[in-house]
Amino acid sequence: HLSTSGSLVFDPFRKADVDVYFCQASNTAGTVTSHPAFIDLAAKPTVALSPQNRTAIAGDNVTFACGGSAHPPPAYEWKKVNAPDFPPRSGSSLDLTRVEPRDAGQYACTLSNIAGDAVAAAWLDIEYSPRTNIDPTTARLPLRET
Repeated sequence: HLSTSGSLVFDPFRKADVDVYFCQASNTAGTVTSHPAFIDLAAKPTVALSPQNRTAIAGDNVTFACGGSAHPPPAYEWKKVNAPDFPPRSGSSLDLTRVEPRDAGQYACTLSNIAGDAVAAAWLDIEYSPRTNIDPTTARLPLRET
């Protein structure tokens, strides 16, 4: 509706109100029309596809996928939780190649737009061959007498 001050008021704003609007003023001297104003509705992202927890063997390639919806469409960013040395990556999927034990941890996918953010996360566990710190050629064990 048009307020007494001449402002256009939407209360509440609905999806049907998305449109191009003009302001037109006229008097006995003539009419002037403003430049167009596009009014849109922004919707906060929602997660429709959450990444799944994974267990991989050292050396495997791993892909996490994340998806959602929003208006305008969301941007995607992946981070490894509590790992400041892991550079953020964009896209709806995260590809990790030749994973190592140090790649284990929680990975978070953030969907964001001007209306807000949504986050989904998954854990990556890495299985690897047992290791020992003992070199059997130099280990010395005490001799037990029987």
